[in-house]
Amino acid sequence: MERMVSRVRRLSPLHTFSDALLISLLSESDFQPDNIQQGVVLFEKDEPTEYWYLLLSGEVQLYSKTYVGDFKHLKTLRCGALFGDLSTLTHSCSCLVSRPAQLIRIAQNHFLSVYNKHGDHLQPFIIIMHDILTDETPMDPQLPTHSSGLFNGQRSNDLMSSEINPNEIVSVSTEGIPTKMILPSLPHRRENRNHRPNQLNHNQNHRTEDRNFIEFHNPTGIEKQVLESGEVLHRKMLTDNHQVIRDITTQHTRVQNCMIGAEMIDWLLTLFVSTSTTSSSLSRIQMSAIWQVLLNNGMIAHIDGEHEFMDKTNSYYRWVQPYRNRNKVAPTIEEVSKSTALLSSIAPETLFLMIVSKPGFERSPEELEVVYEELTFIKALSHLSTMVKRQLANFVKVEQYVHAGSVVFRQREIGVYWYIVLKGAVEVNVNGKVVCILREGDDFGKLALVNDLPRAATIVTYEDDSIFLVVDKHHFNQILHQVEANTVRLKDYGEDVLVLEKVDIPRGAALENSNSCNFNCGYSVMAGKAEKILEYVLETRIDALSDDISEIDLFVEDFILTHDAFMPANTVCNFLKSYYFRTPYRATRDSISDSCTEEVRCKRRVVQFVYVWCSMLKINFFLNPVTNSFVEELFCHVIDDRKRLGGMEEIMTRIGAIRTSRENMQLVLARHPAIVLDCGVLSARTPCPILPSDVCNQIIYLADTTCFVLPIRVDKTAEEICELSRRRMSFLAEPLKLVEVKSNGEKLIFSPTDRAIPTVLSLNSKLYVVNREEIPMLVPMEDQNGPTPTTHSSILHLIDSQELAHQLFLFHLQLLRATDSNELLYQVIGRESFPQSMPFNLDLLVRRFNEVQHWSTTEILLATEDNRVEILKKFIHIATIAREYRDLLTVFAITLGLSHTSVSRLTLTWNKLPPATLKTFSELENLLDPTRNHRMYRLLVSKIATPYIPFVPLILKDLMFIHQGNKSFYNGLVNFEKMHMFAKIFRNFRQCKSHMNDTTDHQYVEPQSLIRNLRVIDNQKILMQLSYEIEPKTAKRTVVFQ
Repeated sequence: MERMVSRVRRLSPLHTFSDALLISLLSESDFQPDNIQQGVVLFEKDEPTEYWYLLLSGEVQLYSKTYVGDFKHLKTLRCGALFGDLSTLTHSCSCLVSRPAQLIRIAQNHFLSVYNKHGDHLQPFIIIMHDILTDETPMDPQLPTHSSGLFNGQRSNDLMSSEINPNEIVSVSTEGIPTKMILPSLPHRRENRNHRPNQLNHNQNHRTEDRNFIEFHNPTGIEKQVLESGEVLHRKMLTDNHQVIRDITTQHTRVQNCMIGAEMIDWLLTLFVSTSTTSSSLSRIQMSAIWQVLLNNGMIAHIDGEHEFMDKTNSYYRWVQPYRNRNKVAPTIEEVSKSTALLSSIAPETLFLMIVSKPGFERSPEELEVVYEELTFIKALSHLSTMVKRQLANFVKVEQYVHAGSVVFRQREIGVYWYIVLKGAVEVNVNGKVVCILREGDDFGKLALVNDLPRAATIVTYEDDSIFLVVDKHHFNQILHQVEANTVRLKDYGEDVLVLEKVDIPRGAALENSNSCNFNCGYSVMAGKAEKILEYVLETRIDALSDDISEIDLFVEDFILTHDAFMPANTVCNFLKSYYFRTPYRATRDSISDSCTEEVRCKRRVVQFVYVWCSMLKINFFLNPVTNSFVEELFCHVIDDRKRLGGMEEIMTRIGAIRTSRENMQLVLARHPAIVLDCGVLSARTPCPILPSDVCNQIIYLADTTCFVLPIRVDKTAEEICELSRRRMSFLAEPLKLVEVKSNGEKLIFSPTDRAIPTVLSLNSKLYVVNREEIPMLVPMEDQNGPTPTTHSSILHLIDSQELAHQLFLFHLQLLRATDSNELLYQVIGRESFPQSMPFNLDLLVRRFNEVQHWSTTEILLATEDNRVEILKKFIHIATIAREYRDLLTVFAITLGLSHTSVSRLTLTWNKLPPATLKTFSELENLLDPTRNHRMYRLLVSKIATPYIPFVPLILKDLMFIHQGNKSFYNGLVNFEKMHMFAKIFRNFRQCKSHMNDTTDHQYVEPQSLIRNLRVIDNQKILMQLSYEIEPKTAKRTVVFQ
């Protein structure tokens, strides 16, 4: 009894119950909970009421019968639910176990007696099924509902092997990025549990979520897709000429219709090469993982029942289910390509779990590399160096807890492991109170190992099937000691000025080249004074660069891409100037020749560094007046030194090339100012890139709603815009405010120093110049609501899907080309920190993402009843074609737009889509799966060729996570590990634009004006109103059981 009471108390809804109440409630129940398998019907409607049920783990579905004979979902119950009927002799509805469950049965008479005594305490926590049924609004018998083939004509024993895949709702929160973009921070693909009693009080200070407007219904579950893909491979193998399936004699026994493990790998490799649409290739171990996925899902089986797929000639497998179609029609190339692509995207996780289940000494070098690659996707390990991650690959293990409510460790226990949440969630309980919930990517238990103290909290699994990566205390401390032993600290007057980490392998940045080709003597910069880091760059990297700088040292690249975050350009130029004139340490008569050589070497390093700097940043280097003038100053110094020093010819040639680049760029910078936005509309040809001198014709509104058009340079501050407006108004000396009024009524008052105002405005916003007293009077105008059903004219009827996707791609390619990686840095560090460098081009790119997202939502909701389904199909088709064009911005903007609640709730519309279209959209949604730090998206990006248009909101989210989770300085030293992480993302962003040459524009026509400016509704309230007009709220959405 005591053990059972302890377990029930750990369930969040019931942890406030007193021991006396729990003992009284459970006193006549079996202390061993019942284990119920998935698919079992626990009870059916109108059966006699015999028990109340306490759900310890798993999940059950309550459902009832509709007027037309179908089954309608009522409620999903999870661990901690106490449910039954109070006043009825028979059950009010039916109950199906949708996930393997453990429950306690409480006799009906006993529960009623306890309820009569403690009803006030029990009432807030019990679920009365009759009340749920009476709360449901009766449905119109003529209203079509979801019909589940699972329930029609099937008995309970059929449900034992069926899979319940209810529609899952996923919320998308927004981050506080100043550009007012919708930045997806996609949580886990499972139903929100934030409704649980008492949780809000514990968690409201730890985790807040904005209102959810994105819903993923996932029409086709991933398990079903795996089975379908397995069937495609089975058909392909049967119709192939390789005869992989044949009768085999082993140990004097003849086995029919078998396959040899090694031959299966060979066959799949050949198939992948012949059907893959990407240039990437898979290794044998990755092919083994694909077969392991099919083995785990019961598509194939080892003849001896082994659970691990082996790439061996003495391992034998067979397909579990014989192929039913006697004609054995071969699948199309497209079917095979999609199937192998799906399985190859799932396989790495299966392979990873298989490897970490082995002891470290059994992991091969190739398997260790697989583990290391997977560790790079884990948020909790993102700040660790490459060396530490590679060491973790040897020691990390996996632990799995099947049921929610399981104790991982208790408060005041001795710490043994460090845990990282790989899947699921845990509650952190301190002195009996839940203080927070940790989810995928979070870690815990490290503090007790570092300080050698007892555990400070009790950790309890919050969800079923929670999986953790664990590192034991011995190996954890071993890694810490090894890191410290490999750390080299350079001091100046007793203070650390440079901290280096010795590495045995190239870490991708900051590798010290040595004479040995094995790179056994590398050093990575971890931290240091800004000037010392630059000095280290000059003295250890520049001399090794080739003359054509075809390959730039990654440490040099890291410094140039991130120096604005810790060392402004004027500080860099001042240090370079002092280094240029540095006198040799020895100036004796015997070493005059060496001194001259050293002096020339210093000058060469500075000029070479500046050459690399301007080559990487191009026009952005010369946009900065400090670096622009420094080139001319450096040129004069080189001319003077050439007269007195020998060996300056090469330096003179290099500085001459820099000066020529400057002159060419000056012609670009001196071009006539272009109009970027004309009254909120993008110009016919957006400048590439936008320069501070470019102009926006901005409509300025007054408090009385009168307006005028004001030409504004994009680099003007809010204060300067107010002063320009004052000349057009009757205001004299009273202070003015610049205010943005959004379509939903939200008002944003700009700071006097804010810049890039026109490019940062939200869609359908208006800009007002008013005094402070007039601000409360500002309200949205009617035209800010966007198009209406009567005024809307869709461009979808004018252009076919292929041309539309092509036009979107061309326009987005222009916006991407104009955006440089340094704008990402300005945006994340804070625009106010870089008043002379504004991310104008990034603003337009993010604005475009929001525009396409709202466009897809708007078009569906404003479509007529007759063509709404066709438009939905067309958008999914456009997203599919955009993926072929590698325009991921369009792909995910449309996917998120169609996943908006106002669209995803249109059940009747979605039900009319063909199954193939639903499956295609499900595949697009899977790419947005946030698990393992958006692993599916990152795998997709790693396989596609450049150039491609990336998912910019996710890039900004990654940068924001790095910036907020890591200090830029500590103990007066620059945290260069953070800069390495920044630079890696910047490098990937620059890489996605590679092979994007100037001839691309001449191969295609200019993107049409209709594509450049889309009319959208961005007011969430109006979108939901339109949705309810299409399908009223009273039409309850039922869950499809598949």
